[in-house]
Amino acid sequence: MSEPAIIPGGGVLRFWLSDRRGPTIVRALLVLLFLALFFATLLLPGTRVFTNDGFYHIKMAYLLWSESPAGAMRWLPFTIGKLGVNHNYLFHWLLVPFTFGHLFDGLRLAAIFLATLSVFSIYLFLLARGVRWPMIWILFFLAVGNRPLYRLLMVRAFAVSVPLFLLAIEMVWREKLYGVALAGFLAIEAYVAGVYILVIVGALLVVRALDERRFAWKLALAALAGVACGLLLHPQFPRNLTFVATMLVAKLPVSGVARPLEWMTDATWRSVLHFWPFWTAALLTLIHAIAARRRISGDVWGAGIVALLFFVLYLRAHRFQEYLIPFGTAALALYWRDAAPSVATAPSVATAPSVATAPSVATAPSGFLRQGRRASIAVSILAVGLFALAGMRHQAVRRFIAANGRGEAVMLDLVRAMRVAEPRVGGLVFNVDWGAFSRLFFHESKRRYATGLDPDWLRHGDPERSALLERILRHDATLDLGRAIRERFGARAIVGPPDAATYLYFKRKGMIELFRSPEGFVMRVPERGSP
Repeated sequence: MSEPAIIPGGGVLRFWLSDRRGPTIVRALLVLLFLALFFATLLLPGTRVFTNDGFYHIKMAYLLWSESPAGAMRWLPFTIGKLGVNHNYLFHWLLVPFTFGHLFDGLRLAAIFLATLSVFSIYLFLLARGVRWPMIWILFFLAVGNRPLYRLLMVRAFAVSVPLFLLAIEMVWREKLYGVALAGFLAIEAYVAGVYILVIVGALLVVRALDERRFAWKLALAALAGVACGLLLHPQFPRNLTFVATMLVAKLPVSGVARPLEWMTDATWRSVLHFWPFWTAALLTLIHAIAARRRISGDVWGAGIVALLFFVLYLRAHRFQEYLIPFGTAALALYWRDAAPSVATAPSVATAPSVATAPSVATAPSGFLRQGRRASIAVSILAVGLFALAGMRHQAVRRFIAANGRGEAVMLDLVRAMRVAEPRVGGLVFNVDWGAFSRLFFHESKRRYATGLDPDWLRHGDPERSALLERILRHDATLDLGRAIRERFGARAIVGPPDAATYLYFKRKGMIELFRSPEGFVMRVPERGSP
């Protein structure tokens, strides 16, 4: 990374722009500390987290070491269908250190760790790419919107995918075969979406080929080899291949295929409202690029293509904002690294007249000093503005989590009722409400596992049981409900949502009520069939 040898301005600016190794390491550590504190203060002062999937992930991580990898996976068919593949295998192992104590506290610490890791990886990537003032872009990322921040704290595998995708991009530009292969291997082991790394690497290699008139086949093969090894070495091979193919096909825009909430698109106005700083910066950058007509470097094109890929996917499903915002930020940073005037760069030694070293600040040309001061003022104003906006986002997300998150004190009576309905260790609870992951988590604690039935996954992983579940959710009057839940779903207890129609349907079908509150209801399945 090339940074200016001479930094006009105050000591603080000089510290943040110095190219010496010591200050660079100290800067990185300070950024890491800042991010950890930023996310910790979103969760630790309160008693809640905002997640559904996180309860499932932390429980699977606990089961991996408390039972065994095989023992943990025996529960998956009850959650996502008969394929029952742990498509977050490496991600769950990463969460294991957070399961040795109280699981709910471990979940909160894991959320802070993953959010910090994801954003810090962007900083390291920008640092490696020679971006001036990378901390400005980190503040920009934190200021983009509320939604990216609270989704970072949901303990989901994309928080690991982002660093691995960035690693793959950097390894491609450095032509590190083993690095590309390692990134591919880790990405597919951590999350099924790791297959996107092949698309990312392929896009980067096409950009390089257009610029250099050669295609780096070895790098393409390295990425393919890494992903292939990850699939082959997965403990559930070859079932994982069927699972990956099923999930990819399920997400294609095929007419008539129901799409889960996570895969719905954002309305245009909602997207603009959520991420207006990002869209504003992207629009200004596009206008500048068209007006300037300057040559754009290969890594800018590469990052832009990756960001464009995730933008197209975002138009298809709003969950891809998890990738669009990080990679879009990286692309913007790389563009302005080249496009911004080099006001902080001193005249080179080669052009300095009759001197063996670059001029000091005291002897540097006055025009250069004036440019440096203007740059210092502009950067300082921008940093203060972004910091203030990030602070506003921070407070808004804290309020959001406090209002919408789950905590240990929530639904305590309902959890006690579930323990009465299903006291067996390892007993299953039929989950009528998709959002009941947290209730099931508190019900089981560390003693038992209750299935968090996910209709979206079940639809593609187990069509027969999915069809049966659809009949239940439609309140089918002809269904032998008790027998279906006992025999097809293996459960003796039911947890349901608070709506009256669902409650009355289960009551009419002979389910035995144990508890009902504004949070939902708990019933026991009778030993014999239902009306």
